[in-house]
Amino acid sequence: MPVEDQAGHPNDRTVFTRRLTTEEFKLVTKPSHDGRSLIASDTEDRPCPARILRPSTVPQEDSDSEPDNIEGNRIIDVLLMVKMWNSVFRLHAEKHHETCKIPEFELDTESKRALGWSCSVRCAKCSYRSPLHKLYREADTNKPGPKPALVNRYLPSALCGQSVSTKGARLLLGHLNIPAGAKSGMQRQANLVSKEITALNKIDMAEKTRQVVEVNHLRGDANPSTIGIALDGRYNSTSFGSAKKPGMNASQGMSLGIETSTPKKWIVARTLQNKLCWTGAWLRGKGYDVNCPGGHPDCTANTDRYDGLSEHAMGKNIGDQLTSQGILVKYATTDGDGTGAKGIEEAMQALDPMWKVERLADPTHLGKAQFRKSNSAKFSESMFPGRTRLMRAHSQKIFSQDLKARSSLIFKDLMKLHNGNMDIITKRLPAVLDATVACYSGDCSKCKQHSVVCSGGDSNNWWTRSMFLSANKIHGLQMTSDDEMLVLELLKMKLSTETVQSMRLSTSTQKNEGCHRTLNVSLPKYQNFGRNAEGRLDNTILTINNTAGKATQQKVDHLGGTLSKEVRHQLDQISSEEMYQRQRQYKPDVKKRNLELLVEQHREHANRSKSARKSDYRKGQLDPTLHRTRGDNQPQDHLGEDIHSNRSDPHTLVLGILPIQKD
Repeated sequence: MPVEDQAGHPNDRTVFTRRLTTEEFKLVTKPSHDGRSLIASDTEDRPCPARILRPSTVPQEDSDSEPDNIEGNRIIDVLLMVKMWNSVFRLHAEKHHETCKIPEFELDTESKRALGWSCSVRCAKCSYRSPLHKLYREADTNKPGPKPALVNRYLPSALCGQSVSTKGARLLLGHLNIPAGAKSGMQRQANLVSKEITALNKIDMAEKTRQVVEVNHLRGDANPSTIGIALDGRYNSTSFGSAKKPGMNASQGMSLGIETSTPKKWIVARTLQNKLCWTGAWLRGKGYDVNCPGGHPDCTANTDRYDGLSEHAMGKNIGDQLTSQGILVKYATTDGDGTGAKGIEEAMQALDPMWKVERLADPTHLGKAQFRKSNSAKFSESMFPGRTRLMRAHSQKIFSQDLKARSSLIFKDLMKLHNGNMDIITKRLPAVLDATVACYSGDCSKCKQHSVVCSGGDSNNWWTRSMFLSANKIHGLQMTSDDEMLVLELLKMKLSTETVQSMRLSTSTQKNEGCHRTLNVSLPKYQNFGRNAEGRLDNTILTINNTAGKATQQKVDHLGGTLSKEVRHQLDQISSEEMYQRQRQYKPDVKKRNLELLVEQHREHANRSKSARKSDYRKGQLDPTLHRTRGDNQPQDHLGEDIHSNRSDPHTLVLGILPIQKD
């Protein structure tokens, strides 16, 4: 049936075209606005004169048909291949040594077990055919039935540490011209290997916990089983809420318990809250009344899809794991977002009903909160230098960065100067805060005695020492009395007596944040792994606790395989390089050089930003604006004082919506 034009009438300039193929037909036509017919239109959505006939059907070639010849690449075991050829030559010589002196062998048949291959050969000069020879190592599962190929278990074990799914692995093998296994078989192996990695990591975390207790025992600790940990949650979503679905946007939440008793900072416990279950979603789509978790066999969810992800519950789960090993947590370092420390305390009280867990603050998160509050604070118009509002806003941002850096430096210098004596530090805090506020207002008379970080001289004061203020040529602030009170409150966010007490052990959740960034590789937030998320989480923890090279060797040994000497040497090199990079970033000369580079970046940016090209990105700059209107559709700008008098009536003032008529 020919396709009508946009108006649904024959076109006077009708031009018949050749009969198109199905793919061409889909490119040329599109549904009309009413959805009743297909039209051919131009760029401006006007009807074209072409009359499109229905597409021709071209038979497609069957891409699944088996090729006549054997070609491509294969993954084989070298020693087993040598063993196969020795057997082939020996059997051929025994049976056909008289009729076929010099054989010419070629591949006869082959059998595939995903990435594991078996093949047989035949002689082109005689009738010799060899039996099938396995060219892959088998895993000993201690179960009846065929044994799986080790290479089929190695692949999902490696994928657990990458953001590559089974589909991505099949595409990768296709690029290498290696036939991949069936999707269902590869997914089945991935599920089994994921459980094996989880079991291995639990054993490794228990061993790390035992080592922490042993270290405390060697230190002479009266209670070696008492440790401190750092907690922080991570969610599989970049945003907390969603614009299209109710509830939280995240469907998975995880938390790591990292010990703070040793410099290693091992991960000793972890938990995962998972709402994802593809089987349950499929059954509900078919009309079955199924509730996850536990509503059907092989359910992967452990949290109801209507429940929120709770850091309190995750903290309690971590505490339960530690109490099962006889571990008591005395200090829990967290950020200001969750209540994981309370969950830890509830779990600890199962061992000791009177046990209390002290929550310690993370200095880095406190500094970020201090910066946000300072950058959004309402200071006086004359406080910051700048001719325009944008210039003054930029100066306020620079001041907020400086306030954050100065507070951190004051705390570090006080801890270093008084060797962590909190009694002396807390007594000095009021004078330090008073001198710091006076320094920002331009009075450095108290700095030499109380400021800690400012000497009050002409060349060695804070205004020249600060990389933020000096780079942006800010040499003074015009502060009112209200501004001074506001700056004092901002300083107290990190330098009050209570806050300093919560930072006295110099613990933080930065190792947790680093682990979360590492988790972005194996569990990226743009991709959901519902079934194997736990195995991927445990694989990452195993890698962080032992380095990538050692973790790979542990996984291979646990799966029942062996690595060649050359591969083990390369993995040891990878582990050595990783340990070097971890230790290098803490060297004093490296930290000093990085700080100097950062100072130079601030100076270079301040010098060139005035003449540099400005960004033209403004969020929503071309979107329609929202006009507030009254019931008679009169703009709000024309209403004057009457708007505020009718604000109590919900039917009088609406956002672009006509008023509701009352009966």
